[in-house]
Amino acid sequence: MKFARILVASLMVLVILAGSAAVIAWHNQDRLIQLVLSRIQAQTGYNIVPARIRLALRSHLVVVLENPRVYLNGTEVAQVDDLRAVIGIHAIFSRNGLPLYALALDHPRVRIPASLAGVTPHGFPKPDVQVVDKLKAALDALSDVAQRIEIVDAKLDDVNGAPLIDQLTLTAYRQHRGVGQWPWMVNFDAAWKHAPFNGVAVSGRLRLGNSPGVASGMASTGRVSFKGLELAPFQGPYGIQIAGRLEGTIRFAMRQDGVVFADTVSAGTQMVLKGKPFATPIALGNVMLHAESRASTERLELKRITATQNALPLFTGGGSIDRPYEDARTAAIHVEGVRISLMQAAAWLRTLRAIPASVINFANRFTAGQIDFSEVIFNPHAAVKDWTARTMRDNLTVHATVNDAGYEPPPDLKLPSIEEGEGAIEYDGGLVSLTQGSANLGHSELSGIIGDAAFSHAPQLISYHLRAGGGIDAGEIYPALANAMKAGESNLAAKMTSVSGTAEFDLNASGKLFHTQWSTPGDYALKLTPDRIEFTVKGAPSALAIKGGDVELRPGSVAVDQIVAAPVAPQSGNAILNGTIDTSLAHPTFQNFTGDLHEIRVEPWLPLVLDPGQFAAQGAVGGRLIAQSDPKGTGFPTISGKLTMGPGELRLGFLRSPIVDSSMTVMLDGKGMKLDLPGGHLEGHPVSLTIALADFEHPVVQLNATNSFLDFEVMKFIRMPWSPKTPVQMFNLPIRGHIEADHALFGKLPMADVNTDFDRMNGEWHVTNLTAKALGGEVRVDLAGRSGPDNHIHIKTQIEDVDAAALCLMAGQSSPALSGRLRATADLWGDTDVDFFSSLGGILGVEARKGTLNRFALVTRVLSFIDLKNWLTAKLPDPRIAGIPFDTLTATFNGAGGDFNTRDLQLSGPVMEIRARGAVRLSDSTVDMEISLIPFDTVNWLVRKIPIIGGNISSGSKGLVAAYFHVRGPINSPSVTPKPITSVAEFVAKTLSLPINIIRPNTINP
Repeated sequence: MKFARILVASLMVLVILAGSAAVIAWHNQDRLIQLVLSRIQAQTGYNIVPARIRLALRSHLVVVLENPRVYLNGTEVAQVDDLRAVIGIHAIFSRNGLPLYALALDHPRVRIPASLAGVTPHGFPKPDVQVVDKLKAALDALSDVAQRIEIVDAKLDDVNGAPLIDQLTLTAYRQHRGVGQWPWMVNFDAAWKHAPFNGVAVSGRLRLGNSPGVASGMASTGRVSFKGLELAPFQGPYGIQIAGRLEGTIRFAMRQDGVVFADTVSAGTQMVLKGKPFATPIALGNVMLHAESRASTERLELKRITATQNALPLFTGGGSIDRPYEDARTAAIHVEGVRISLMQAAAWLRTLRAIPASVINFANRFTAGQIDFSEVIFNPHAAVKDWTARTMRDNLTVHATVNDAGYEPPPDLKLPSIEEGEGAIEYDGGLVSLTQGSANLGHSELSGIIGDAAFSHAPQLISYHLRAGGGIDAGEIYPALANAMKAGESNLAAKMTSVSGTAEFDLNASGKLFHTQWSTPGDYALKLTPDRIEFTVKGAPSALAIKGGDVELRPGSVAVDQIVAAPVAPQSGNAILNGTIDTSLAHPTFQNFTGDLHEIRVEPWLPLVLDPGQFAAQGAVGGRLIAQSDPKGTGFPTISGKLTMGPGELRLGFLRSPIVDSSMTVMLDGKGMKLDLPGGHLEGHPVSLTIALADFEHPVVQLNATNSFLDFEVMKFIRMPWSPKTPVQMFNLPIRGHIEADHALFGKLPMADVNTDFDRMNGEWHVTNLTAKALGGEVRVDLAGRSGPDNHIHIKTQIEDVDAAALCLMAGQSSPALSGRLRATADLWGDTDVDFFSSLGGILGVEARKGTLNRFALVTRVLSFIDLKNWLTAKLPDPRIAGIPFDTLTATFNGAGGDFNTRDLQLSGPVMEIRARGAVRLSDSTVDMEISLIPFDTVNWLVRKIPIIGGNISSGSKGLVAAYFHVRGPINSPSVTPKPITSVAEFVAKTLSLPINIIRPNTINP
């Protein structure tokens, strides 16, 4: 009970005191309020002028200032509906009512002074410790006036009256009551109803100051949450916009030096990237960002930022802005861990208006793959306001890897598809570098790919360099190589077809892309090591295979090192090739190009360089050839070296039969060539042959042959003039030479020890100094002719001491019409394209000694008119049976157009003397002659006897001792008519030409 009484008494005392205090406050309210306002102005500088004042008594004494205006340095900065000062009862007695228990402002409308530090034109506080210090100093100043500050539904405008915050509710209080170093705690909620922040709501809790005994060094800490931030109204550089709604939370701490550390988590909903640079919006979906930042007035730094897109990791990174509150601010950013599909990247490029169509076309050819950006750094030195596309190009650094890329090259490159592309990519200041690259190019495998591309002048010009190795399918790659070779003037690529096989390769290439259009590299080196590559060349008789060694292709050249080339046929030999071919000219130019041939079958390949109708061969060839071209020349290269062939055959177009050889050698000295065939056989007879071409620039073929036996008609250009013409394939070059034969056959004439020279130049041919032994005598012949519409031939012949009987037998006579030793000279000409005998002209001289003119048709018919029985003795046999013996038989014939005349045919012998004159027509084998016969060679006796027998002679009786006849008609069967003799002088003087058929019937036939 005592305790109860004491408690009741105490309460009564308090009530009395409170009542007393209320009474005192009520009677002294003006003085009390003025005291509080003056203390507020003294502590903060703000002068509060209320319109009315009223009091309310609750648990505390509440002084309400209605519609007060707040002034700072004489300038109105705020208007308030009500300002409530809550006064503690104890403070009324102890400290004149101060500090107030609380100070509350209802609906204040505040204009931020222009001099307030740390506030941007848009009202965002700078991370400036002065802001915290001033705010804390203001609160500390108010701590003598009030221990708690409440702001309800405030509105803040900037110095120009533009709205900053449309609705702000704030509560600030000491963490512990009383003065000292205890921090202020601030809770707030804010909302915006004006553009561009309409719908944004922010709430948070701040601590201003540090708790005693806590060595954090932080001037302020807190948490701020926001939501409802529509990003569409905000426009970035170049008109870029991001649509979507953003919300998040920021936890921060401000150090004593003004540096702010923050941890931000924000989420964007239905984010869309759009604006002038984009042809169509890019949907980003839902994006979440987590950022750790550090900010000061000198630098804003995102130490780490992590982004996810539609709940999938998008990237991590960071960034910074130097001098962020100055017009010349600079910025940098770095991003890690970005993974993008190459097709998605191409799709994004298609949305950008500024990307050239050529770049879009390039990107659209990606068919698969993704790119992982391990690091992207953008650190320009230029101010943000001066950024351009070039700023991005020159100040961007990228480290990335490409995985499983697929690419379809442009059709004009004729390359197969690229698949499973891998590689590490770096971009630094306009230079792209590729390392550790690999890919499949159709059936080809590429590895060790490295390269770089300079984008300093992109897209107008992109310079690049590439190196790669691996294994290739030659059939797939050759169309692209053919394109490269066609870039020069060479037609080599057009001649090669059907390439197949595999090879190892090493490629170095560099070039330029103009407006990102693909083209053949300006400089490249492709080194191939064939496993086995087969290819065909137009016109070649067989496909070729190459293996081993190396082939290196460069612009305008092909270098060959120890390449083994062989026809794709069994037992066809091979060649080892070395050297360089310049393909930049219309004609390939060879430089120190060597071919070591091993058992190469020559018959299918020789027609590529020589007309097989003129020169052909069969056999296996070995040896070495060296090809060297004159760079200024336009034709075939000079060839030097030595080749051997055998056994085999050599076919020359002017020979009717091949030369069978056991061994043949061809020597080339770069200027000319020499073929040496020392041990051949021509139609079964040994022959040694050399064919030389001393100077290809001034080509004249030199052919020398030595034969054991030679049928002259084996050379198809040699024929009997009366024989039918046959086609002859001669070299399309001037030719000359020398032929020797131990034995030979000219037509039916056997010869021995034959020597002759010949030539064929400028449409004319000659056989000169042909000498030989024949039929026991000697023959010398010179022939000349010309090729053309008439094919005239000129024959100069000399025969010495030939056996006439053997000549007749050779001509086919079973019984020789003439015997004795024959000598003849001839200088004749004719046209072998027509009837040779009808065109024949010239002069022929004949002399036979100590022989017999045997019976034949013309002689028999003439003698049948004479009765020789009175003069025949045992010493003088009947000439009709035994023939007419003679000591000499001579005649000279002159002719033209096939008609030959003689005026001095004379036979002198022991039986009779015969003289003749007249004509022989070779065109129709007819004769027209006058013949005189004087038996017993008794001309002087006959002259003495003429007076006695003149009558008999004139009457033509059979007792005549002399006769005179007219012979005409076919040579084989002429008509013979006796004629009277008018005088001995006339008889002796008359002579007739003796035709060839008188000596040998049927010798001359057209």
